[in-house]
Amino acid sequence: CNVQSGALWHRLGALPISATEHQFVLPFRLGPVAADAVVRRLGQTVASVAQIGGAVANPFWPRPRPGGLRIVPCHDWDRLAAIAERYRVRERITADRSAAFLRWRYEAPPNGPVHVFAFESAADEGWLSVRTHFTGQRRQLRTTSLLDYVGPDDTYVMYRAIAAVMAECRADCDLFLVRGRDRYLPALSRMRVVRRQLGGPTAYVYQPKHAQPLKAAQFDFASADGDAG
Repeated sequence: CNVQSGALWHRLGALPISATEHQFVLPFRLGPVAADAVVRRLGQTVASVAQIGGAVANPFWPRPRPGGLRIVPCHDWDRLAAIAERYRVRERITADRSAAFLRWRYEAPPNGPVHVFAFESAADEGWLSVRTHFTGQRRQLRTTSLLDYVGPDDTYVMYRAIAAVMAECRADCDLFLVRGRDRYLPALSRMRVVRRQLGGPTAYVYQPKHAQPLKAAQFDFASADGDAG
């Protein structure tokens, strides 16, 4: 949801989902990203200077390294659902990741191309999904957004998996975008990402008045369609 609808959900007594009030950005091409950041406030001339400066600095901007972890495209919905069930934390309320839901969500996505990647190491396995789309003042920035991560909560494993999908997408996009989610924060803190504060929480959970009260920390929702809103 946006700031306006968020205020409505708040008045209705809905709980904001923790960490959804910000997002994280990793620029792959500093030139166009820097220009987009300043063009509205400072004008096109300053934006052109920012683009040149960003292009010069781009080779020196550190990139996360996957540490040898390989990811491969995967559309085996039964396997992905089994992995999700294996790593589901029973104490958290999360979205459906059954084979039927994943097939519906990812085979014919309504909001642009979506890619699903699986990874496997000696002790761990998991998968990630990303969406490619355009952002920016004029929708000119080629953007890859992380929709979901399923796998161990281990910070290093998550860091390597997100770094691997970043490396996979880097050649075809200007920036990588991650919407706030509590379980991402330890891994993202190890990366040179830019935290962008939003106008307020972008996801709420509403429960009936007479239901047993729940805490926002009990929810674990990703930004895949159908998981948040």
